[in-house]
Amino acid sequence: MFLKINELEACTQSLIKDIEYVVSHISKQETSNLLACMEDAQRIFIYGSGRSGLIGQAFAMRLVHLGKQVYFVGDSTTPPIKKDDLLIVISNSGKTPCVKSISQIARSQQAQVVSIIGNPHSPVGQLASFHVELPSQKRNNLVYGPLTKDSSDDGSVVQLSRNKMKNCHPPLGTLFELSAMFYLDSLIPVLMNNLSETEEGMRTRHANLE
Repeated sequence: MFLKINELEACTQSLIKDIEYVVSHISKQETSNLLACMEDAQRIFIYGSGRSGLIGQAFAMRLVHLGKQVYFVGDSTTPPIKKDDLLIVISNSGKTPCVKSISQIARSQQAQVVSIIGNPHSPVGQLASFHVELPSQKRNNLVYGPLTKDSSDDGSVVQLSRNKMKNCHPPLGTLFELSAMFYLDSLIPVLMNNLSETEEGMRTRHANLE
């Protein structure tokens, strides 16, 4: 049991470092563009498939608390998207058929499409008016040596042995998904300040039928 606890702690620390890398390498200009779009949009639509969709729903909830008019695509009460509406799609690969289809429909209606994406060169990335790239794939592809420098451009030192951490690699799209959750939640306090919103005001919009 002691060894398993040590393994859990090692995996936790490894994942924290991975998320820190991804979030710290997101373009400030892309974030600034996203914030401006959300502040200006009268209506915001959000979509993602699978775990990315769950993250999108959580983000939509917080935007509702901020007083924005927000819909998660697929809910039965979601209205038709129209010109000048904003669609935010969340996708790691940018190849998921349903995400691509939703993006195409939004573009056909002259709505603005923004992708929170792992691969900006993907079909979904190319359909977007602009994107916010979360470089989780780059992070996952990095090859570490024991106590050697990370091959990232910031020259940071990774104090982890690849031999020790080989069982701690987050599977599938975990790193993208957790980074997206962390990133999008970190936007909320910024939006609160920009929109002159308070936590007390947000609490008045919190659901009470629960």
